[in-house]
Amino acid sequence: MLPGKGAEVLRVTQFRVGGMTLIVSMTVGLVLLAAADVLLITQNRQLRVELVHAHHALLPPTGRHVPPLLGVSPTGEAVEVTYGEDQRETFVFVYSDSCAICSQNWPAWQSVARAARSPRTRLVFARLASTAKPLGLELGDDLPAVVKIAEIDPQTAFAYNMILTPEVIEVTPAGTIGRTWLGDSVGSELASLKEAVSH
Repeated sequence: MLPGKGAEVLRVTQFRVGGMTLIVSMTVGLVLLAAADVLLITQNRQLRVELVHAHHALLPPTGRHVPPLLGVSPTGEAVEVTYGEDQRETFVFVYSDSCAICSQNWPAWQSVARAARSPRTRLVFARLASTAKPLGLELGDDLPAVVKIAEIDPQTAFAYNMILTPEVIEVTPAGTIGRTWLGDSVGSELASLKEAVSH
Protein backbone atom coordinates (compact mmCIF):
# COMPACT_ATOMS: atom_id res chain seq x y z
CA MET A 1 0.00 0.00 0.00
CA LEU A 2 1.33 3.41 -0.89
CA PRO A 3 2.12 5.75 1.96
CA GLY A 4 -0.86 7.98 2.75
CA LYS A 5 -3.26 5.76 0.78
CA GLY A 6 -4.57 4.02 3.93
CA ALA A 7 -5.19 7.35 5.63
CA GLU A 8 -7.09 8.55 2.56
CA VAL A 9 -9.24 5.39 2.48
CA LEU A 10 -9.88 5.81 6.20
CA ARG A 11 -10.94 9.44 5.69
CA VAL A 12 -13.30 8.45 2.84
CA THR A 13 -14.76 5.64 4.96
CA GLN A 14 -15.20 7.98 7.92
CA PHE A 15 -16.88 10.51 5.64
CA ARG A 16 -19.23 7.84 4.27
CA VAL A 17 -20.02 6.54 7.76
CA GLY A 18 -20.39 10.11 9.08
CA GLY A 19 -22.57 11.05 6.11
CA MET A 20 -24.75 7.97 6.59
CA THR A 21 -25.03 8.69 10.30
CA LEU A 22 -26.07 12.24 9.52
CA ILE A 23 -28.71 11.08 7.01
CA VAL A 24 -30.05 8.47 9.44
CA SER A 25 -30.11 11.03 12.27
CA MET A 26 -31.95 13.55 10.09
CA THR A 27 -34.46 10.90 8.98
CA VAL A 28 -35.09 9.83 12.58
CA GLY A 29 -35.43 13.48 13.57
CA LEU A 30 -37.97 14.13 10.80
CA VAL A 31 -39.96 11.04 11.78
CA LEU A 32 -39.96 12.17 15.43
CA LEU A 33 -41.06 15.68 14.40
CA ALA A 34 -43.88 14.23 12.27
CA ALA A 35 -44.98 12.00 15.17
CA ALA A 36 -44.91 14.96 17.57
CA ASP A 37 -46.91 17.02 15.06
CA VAL A 38 -49.56 14.29 14.78
CA LEU A 39 -49.68 14.02 18.58
CA LEU A 40 -50.12 17.81 18.95
CA ILE A 41 -52.87 17.89 16.31
CA THR A 42 -54.69 15.08 18.11
CA GLN A 43 -54.32 16.84 21.48
CA ASN A 44 -55.51 20.12 19.92
CA ARG A 45 -58.65 18.45 18.59
CA GLN A 46 -59.30 16.86 21.97
CA LEU A 47 -58.80 20.19 23.76
CA ARG A 48 -61.16 21.92 21.33
CA VAL A 49 -63.83 19.31 22.03
CA GLU A 50 -63.30 19.72 25.79
CA LEU A 51 -63.46 23.53 25.49
CA VAL A 52 -66.70 23.33 23.51
CA HIS A 53 -68.19 21.05 26.18
CA ALA A 54 -66.96 23.35 28.97
CA HIS A 55 -68.28 26.41 27.09
CA HIS A 56 -71.70 24.81 26.69
CA ALA A 57 -71.74 23.72 30.34
CA LEU A 58 -71.35 27.36 31.39
CA LEU A 59 -74.14 28.65 29.15
CA PRO A 60 -77.75 28.72 30.29
CA PRO A 61 -79.30 25.48 28.96
CA THR A 62 -81.52 26.07 25.93
CA GLY A 63 -85.15 25.28 26.74
CA ARG A 64 -84.74 25.70 30.51
CA HIS A 65 -87.72 27.46 32.09
CA VAL A 66 -86.53 30.45 34.13
CA PRO A 67 -88.22 32.48 36.86
CA PRO A 68 -88.89 36.22 36.56
CA LEU A 69 -85.71 38.29 36.43
CA LEU A 70 -85.32 40.13 39.73
CA GLY A 71 -82.99 42.94 40.66
CA VAL A 72 -82.60 46.55 41.66
CA SER A 73 -82.77 49.52 39.28
CA PRO A 74 -80.05 52.22 39.15
CA THR A 75 -82.33 54.39 41.33
CA GLY A 76 -82.71 51.65 43.97
CA GLU A 77 -86.21 50.45 43.09
CA ALA A 78 -87.11 46.76 42.82
CA VAL A 79 -87.30 45.43 39.25
CA GLU A 80 -89.18 42.31 38.15
CA VAL A 81 -89.15 41.18 34.53
CA THR A 82 -91.88 38.59 34.00
CA TYR A 83 -92.73 36.42 31.00
CA GLY A 84 -95.97 35.20 29.49
CA GLU A 85 -97.95 38.41 30.01
CA ASP A 86 -97.13 39.59 26.51
CA GLN A 87 -95.72 37.87 23.46
CA ARG A 88 -92.33 39.57 23.41
CA GLU A 89 -88.91 38.02 23.18
CA THR A 90 -86.68 39.30 25.97
CA PHE A 91 -82.96 39.83 25.46
CA VAL A 92 -80.96 40.09 28.68
CA PHE A 93 -77.58 41.80 28.22
CA VAL A 94 -75.48 40.62 31.17
CA TYR A 95 -72.36 42.60 32.05
CA SER A 96 -70.02 43.36 34.90
CA ASP A 97 -68.32 46.63 35.67
CA SER A 98 -64.97 44.87 36.03
CA CYS A 99 -65.16 43.03 32.67
CA ALA A 100 -62.79 44.45 30.03
CA ILE A 101 -64.60 42.66 27.16
CA CYS A 102 -67.88 44.18 28.41
CA SER A 103 -66.25 47.58 28.06
CA GLN A 104 -65.22 46.71 24.49
CA ASN A 105 -68.74 45.45 23.72
CA TRP A 106 -70.44 48.47 25.25
CA PRO A 107 -70.65 50.65 22.10
CA ALA A 108 -71.90 47.68 20.01
CA TRP A 109 -74.52 46.77 22.62
CA GLN A 110 -75.76 50.36 22.83
CA SER A 111 -76.03 50.52 19.03
CA VAL A 112 -78.07 47.27 19.11
CA ALA A 113 -80.34 48.78 21.79
CA ARG A 114 -80.82 52.00 19.82
CA ALA A 115 -81.61 50.08 16.63
CA ALA A 116 -84.13 47.75 18.29
CA ARG A 117 -87.52 49.05 17.22
CA SER A 118 -89.57 45.86 17.11
CA PRO A 119 -92.60 45.81 19.43
CA ARG A 120 -92.02 42.07 19.73
CA THR A 121 -88.74 42.47 21.63
CA ARG A 122 -87.82 43.75 25.08
CA LEU A 123 -84.25 44.58 26.10
CA VAL A 124 -82.88 44.25 29.63
CA PHE A 125 -79.41 45.42 30.63
CA ALA A 126 -78.47 43.56 33.81
CA ARG A 127 -75.31 44.15 35.82
CA LEU A 128 -73.69 41.35 37.81
CA ALA A 129 -72.28 42.56 41.11
CA SER A 130 -68.51 42.72 41.22
CA THR A 131 -66.00 43.47 43.95
CA ALA A 132 -63.38 44.60 41.45
CA LYS A 133 -62.75 48.21 40.48
CA PRO A 134 -65.56 49.29 38.12
CA LEU A 135 -64.85 50.36 34.55
CA GLY A 136 -67.62 52.95 34.60
CA LEU A 137 -70.13 51.34 32.26
CA GLU A 138 -73.17 53.57 32.53
CA LEU A 139 -76.55 53.21 30.86
CA GLY A 140 -77.48 56.65 29.66
CA ASP A 141 -80.96 58.14 29.62
CA ASP A 142 -80.91 57.93 25.82
CA LEU A 143 -82.09 54.29 26.09
CA PRO A 144 -85.51 54.85 27.67
CA ALA A 145 -87.08 51.63 26.34
CA VAL A 146 -84.43 49.44 27.98
CA VAL A 147 -85.11 47.86 31.36
CA LYS A 148 -82.09 48.63 33.53
CA ILE A 149 -81.00 46.40 36.41
CA ALA A 150 -78.08 47.80 38.39
CA GLU A 151 -77.74 44.64 40.47
CA ILE A 152 -79.19 41.21 39.74
CA ASP A 153 -80.66 39.16 42.55
CA PRO A 154 -78.08 36.37 43.27
CA GLN A 155 -80.70 33.57 43.22
CA THR A 156 -81.98 34.84 39.88
CA ALA A 157 -78.43 34.94 38.49
CA PHE A 158 -78.00 31.32 39.61
CA ALA A 159 -81.30 30.26 37.98
CA TYR A 160 -80.19 31.83 34.68
CA ASN A 161 -76.69 30.34 34.96
CA MET A 162 -75.20 33.84 34.75
CA ILE A 163 -71.55 32.99 35.28
CA LEU A 164 -69.65 34.59 32.41
CA THR A 165 -69.78 38.11 31.06
CA PRO A 166 -70.46 39.54 28.61
CA GLU A 167 -73.40 37.49 27.45
CA VAL A 168 -76.81 38.06 25.93
CA ILE A 169 -79.56 35.61 26.87
CA GLU A 170 -82.70 35.32 24.80
CA VAL A 171 -85.80 34.40 26.83
CA THR A 172 -88.92 33.34 24.93
CA PRO A 173 -92.39 34.70 25.78
CA ALA A 174 -93.03 31.37 27.55
CA GLY A 175 -90.08 32.04 29.87
CA THR A 176 -87.62 29.52 28.44
CA ILE A 177 -84.01 30.11 27.45
CA GLY A 178 -83.55 30.55 23.72
CA ARG A 179 -80.21 31.42 22.20
CA THR A 180 -77.17 32.76 24.09
CA TRP A 181 -74.40 35.00 22.74
CA LEU A 182 -71.19 34.88 24.79
CA GLY A 183 -68.08 37.05 24.52
CA ASP A 184 -67.15 39.64 21.92
CA SER A 185 -70.02 41.18 19.98
CA VAL A 186 -68.16 41.58 16.71
CA GLY A 187 -68.51 40.39 13.14
CA SER A 188 -71.01 37.63 12.55
CA GLU A 189 -71.90 37.43 16.26
CA LEU A 190 -72.92 41.10 16.29
CA ALA A 191 -74.85 40.72 13.02
CA SER A 192 -76.65 37.68 14.42
CA LEU A 193 -77.55 39.54 17.62
CA LYS A 194 -78.83 42.59 15.71
CA GLU A 195 -80.95 40.38 13.47
CA ALA A 196 -82.43 38.50 16.44
CA VAL A 197 -83.25 41.69 18.34
CA SER A 198 -84.76 43.39 15.30
CA HIS A 199 -87.03 40.57 14.07
